[in-house]
Amino acid sequence: MDDLITNEILLNDLKKTIYESNNLFAIKGEPKYKLSDILSDMRVKDLKIIADIFMTKEISKLNKSKLVSTIYKDIMEKDHVLEGILLTFSKRQLNTFKKVVAIKQYEVEDELISTNIYAIKSGMMVAYKYEGSFYLVVSDEVKEIYKNFINKGFEADLKHYENLDIYANAATSLYGVLTLDEFIVFYNKYNKKKIKLNDEFKALSILSINSFRYEFRDEYIVESYFMDQNNEFISQVYYEASKHERFYPIKNEVLAYSEEDYYFEFPEFVALNNLLSEFEYLDEDDIDYIIDEVYLNTMLGSKLQIKLDTFSEFEIEFNKNQYERLTHLLMMINNNCRLWIINGNTPNELSKDNLEKLKPLPSAKIVPFIKTGRNDACSCGSGKKYKKCCGKFMP
Repeated sequence: MDDLITNEILLNDLKKTIYESNNLFAIKGEPKYKLSDILSDMRVKDLKIIADIFMTKEISKLNKSKLVSTIYKDIMEKDHVLEGILLTFSKRQLNTFKKVVAIKQYEVEDELISTNIYAIKSGMMVAYKYEGSFYLVVSDEVKEIYKNFINKGFEADLKHYENLDIYANAATSLYGVLTLDEFIVFYNKYNKKKIKLNDEFKALSILSINSFRYEFRDEYIVESYFMDQNNEFISQVYYEASKHERFYPIKNEVLAYSEEDYYFEFPEFVALNNLLSEFEYLDEDDIDYIIDEVYLNTMLGSKLQIKLDTFSEFEIEFNKNQYERLTHLLMMINNNCRLWIINGNTPNELSKDNLEKLKPLPSAKIVPFIKTGRNDACSCGSGKKYKKCCGKFMP
């Protein structure tokens, strides 16, 4: 009975949280369906965000009325921006968008409007609160533009973008840093339909803007870790990695690397998670943070002590058995992971490769050991007896 009451309280608290969150994103009033009316209902600060996305010039000088008319014109005329926005929607956002396009308005029940934040902030969709309920609306004009996109092969473009995104995630997960030209080579290695950088630059630019796993940095495409790093550090990592021949996994392994937090499934990291779970004061976020830090330091070829420092942050006191397990796991992680610093190779693979490349030593004639008697001729060739020559210096 108590469990039922507790669950009911938790459910009510969750609904309250969702309601309060949705209230932040919704326009208060009866839903509108014409684009100009919807834009007029928006706050100036929200209009400016849309103007930024559509690269509207001198927005600071425009009053609300002028801002509305300018954004309306941009949305109606800048098809390429609208298409780019749609192509960067997550699957969930796109599915919701399609639902709303198909009907006049979509009533939101116990769902977070914020899961569609990019669609709302870009003006493709809007949220209204009317008579205590929340609704999502797509303007009649945007619906019409979307239908035109569909007729021109938008769905095929979308599949291509999704595929590009999969391989961009995989490539940056495997190598950390690579040039755009190298990414094209990587992509073409696993796909029958070959692509060229000049044809795909726009697509990759759009994808990188909305991705939280990779971005463009000068001539490079880099993993999210490098988003906070300076260009000099990125170039240094690339330079060190380029000393090694790039490793290309089989396609199934590549696709596994495209998944977020893929390394959490590695046996060594599962074992590390289990070890850390023995410390009750560490919650899931603590454990995830430690695993992330161990992973990143491993990818960059950091020394063992730097990895151990991560555990010191949480003042973890290992007993002898736990410490032995930890150091063994860190060694296994270091030897078996595909490291950025060595171009997607594992240290084990490089060690094996180096051993195979060693030239065999020249064959030597094996001479059996024969003990020299004290009165025999000395083996040094002096002609003297052993006891009068080298034997004098032997005990």
